[in-house]
Parts: sequence; C-alpha cells; structure tokens
Amino acid sequence: MSVPSEPEYTNRKLGLIELLALSLAFISPTVVLCANGQALVGLTHTALWKIYGVGWIGISSIAYSFGRLASLDGHIGMADVTVERILGKRVGRFASLALLGAYISFSWANPNVTATFLSDIVHTLYPDMRNTYFFLFFVIVLFVSAIILCAQTASIMHVLLAIEGAGIILIIYLCTVVLMQPDTGLPQAVVMYEPIRMSSVLSGVVIAFLSWAGFESCMTLSSENGHSPRLMHQALTASVIISGIMFVGVMAVIQYGFERHLGGLSALAMSSNALADLARHYIGGWSTVVFEFAALGSAFAGTVAAITACSNLLRHIVTGYVNDASILHGKGILYYIFSPVGITFSILFQQYILVDVMPGIMKSPSGGMDVYAFFGTVGAICIMISYLLVQISALVAFYKHRKIIGWWEILIAFFGLGFIAAALFSCICYDGRAAVCALLAGLWMACGAMVFILMTWWKSNFSSL
Repeated sequence: MSVPSEPEYTNRKLGLIELLALSLAFISPTVVLCANGQALVGLTHTALWKIYGVGWIGISSIAYSFGRLASLDGHIGMADVTVERILGKRVGRFASLALLGAYISFSWANPNVTATFLSDIVHTLYPDMRNTYFFLFFVIVLFVSAIILCAQTASIMHVLLAIEGAGIILIIYLCTVVLMQPDTGLPQAVVMYEPIRMSSVLSGVVIAFLSWAGFESCMTLSSENGHSPRLMHQALTASVIISGIMFVGVMAVIQYGFERHLGGLSALAMSSNALADLARHYIGGWSTVVFEFAALGSAFAGTVAAITACSNLLRHIVTGYVNDASILHGKGILYYIFSPVGITFSILFQQYILVDVMPGIMKSPSGGMDVYAFFGTVGAICIMISYLLVQISALVAFYKHRKIIGWWEILIAFFGLGFIAAALFSCICYDGRAAVCALLAGLWMACGAMVFILMTWWKSNFSSL
C-alpha cells in the first residue's frame, strides 16, 4: 500500500523508547504486582516467583516465534500479517479479529479497574465518603484519557513511559527496603505445605502467563515508526525481559515480605493491594497512598495503551477492505470514528448501557473489579487464540525452512503451542465463569467472521463502482 503524503508524515518516526512504552503500559506491571499474587495464592501453594518463572518461559517462546517469523519474511511481525503470509488471508483475518477482540475487551476492562483504584484512593483519604460515585470516576478516567489521546503519538508514549517508569522506581525502592529490613527476632509465619496438584499449578501458570497479555501491542505502531522490523523486535524483546525480571523478582520479594512480618500467604490472599500493604508495614502508613497512586497510574497507562492499540489495529483492518489510506492518516469521518478519542467516547456509551440498562435485562458483571475481571478474561481468551495461530504459523514456517532452522527452534515452537493450548483448556474447563467468557469470545469470533464475509462481498461487488 502506498503511503500518502499527508502532514502527519512530517512528524519524526517513533523510536525504541516509544515502542517499548506502549507494550509496557499495556502489560501494566504495577497493576499485576498489586493484584495478581492474591489470585495465585488461592490456586496453588507453589512459590509465586516459580509460577511466574514458568509463565515467563511460555511467553518468551511466543515472543521468539514472533521475532523469528518476521526475520524469515522480513516484515514487522504483526500477528495477523504473520499468520496471513503463512496460513493464508482468511486465517490471517481470523487472527486479526481475535487480536481486535482482545484489544476491545482490554479497552473496556482497564478503565474500570482505573476507576476502582481512583475510588479506593478517595475512600482512603476521605473514609466517611460513601462509595457511590463509581460511574463519575469512570467518566473522569475517560475524560483525562481523551485529553492525552489528542496529543501526538510520540508524546502519548512519553507520558505512558513516565507513568510506568515512576511506578517501577517506587517498586524497586520498596523491594530494597523489604530486603534490607533487619531481623527483629519475631517468629516467621508458619507455612503449611500441601501436596502439589498439577491442575492448580496449571491454573496458576495461566494467570501468570496472562499477565503478559498485550506484550506484542507495540507492533500496532508499525506505520508510525516507518515499518522498521529491527526496532519492533528490539521493543518486543525488551518488554518481555523487563516485565519478566519485574514479575519474577518482585513476586519473590512480595512473598518474602508477607511471610516474614505480615502473616504469610493467607494475609496476602486477603490483601486488596499487595504493594500498598507491604509499604504500610516496611516504609510507613503514609506510603500506602503513594503506592495506591502508583497502581492508579499504571492502570491509567494501561487504559491509554489499550485504546491506542485498539484504534491502530481497527484502522489497519478496515483500511485493508476499503483501500482508503485516509482512514489511517486522513480527516474523513471514519478516521474520527476509529480514532482513539472516538473509541473513548464509544467506551463511555457502552459503560452507560452496561451500568444502567443491562442489569434490568440480565445478570451482568457489576462493579469496576467485576467488569475488569470479566472482560479481561474475554480479552485474554481472544489474545490466546491469536497467539495460538502464530505458533501454528511458526511450526509451518520452520518446517518449510528446516534447512536453515535449528531443531531447537522447532522445539520452542512446539512448547509455545502446547503452552497456549493448555492455557485455553484451563480457562474453559477449570472455571465456570471463564467458560462463559470463552463463549462470549467465541460469539465475537463468529460474528466478526460474518462481518468479514459481508465486507469481502461488498468489496468484490461495489469496488468498481
């Protein structure tokens, strides 16, 4: 597709830092470290850092497939482009549909958890205030998001990096304080070890693995960095390495800190914000609000990143059908509808429907964390479908290029494929609500496939008019 000479192309191209910022913000490591350890404690008695270590290995195998496939064909490595080149256009569109479903789900889930953190902070500062203003907090989150999303892409990425960078610095400081805390001679919490069950370990690994969901989102900025495969792969690798070190290392510190002075894993399971509780004990009560703000900032960065990635992918998909580059860089009506600000307003409308209309019709998720968990699971299932197709593409491509591909690379692809298949199986079979989310994800894929068929028919019959 030829690149139009629009004014937007006069801006400087995005570099490694900006690309890395989107993936890190989408992963939202501070939010993961605040909340995900509690879920793991309820599932498995294996050390948290070991569970995340296995998840890190699994996501690394998928990231390797992304990068290796791109190096074979010399393209940027987007999931739908990769699958389309190897398995065909129809399967590639199916992969893009799954990825779009994930980004839409996260674009809806993240503002809810951000509004929840904002509500918690207000309640902490003003305990007597009734917690009845959630939708107002939701509107505030999206309003601020819309203001930031009006800026240039590079400026948005710098804001996201600054927010996540501040959270990472605070976490490093907290971990240092916890590890340097002198031994007070108090008895440590008694840890009750139980037999390890593979089903619970698998469920825990799935939660850990899904903490990296969206690590490939930097690929959606390909048109804004001059389609540079090298920078894309560097950003992808850096996001996996940085987040992996944080997840494994900080989860070990969190478990150590709770077991040493805060009552052990049972206390961790009851915590609403693990980092804030650690800070309260090891640093001081004043630091609780600081780490609540860190979680709020990370969730907000994840909101902006999800909306940005959703907009970029949606415009990329639609442009392929109407052959109109103005959707990507023009000023037509579709450009504004599919812009980040346009998507932000659509999210606000959908939230209003969910809060005020749906409860009177059917039982739907209520409350910010409930909505976040529900649609986050839907998005995770969609994104796993996309990753599954990437792994299948990797196996096919590695077999075709077996003269230049090492046998160990084929084993990595097999491991990634098995990892994704086990994660999908666990989501559907080990949790009743996850099965409902899987059904919703399946309906999205079916309806999207029908829309693709209609758009293809429209293009073939009316493109010549």
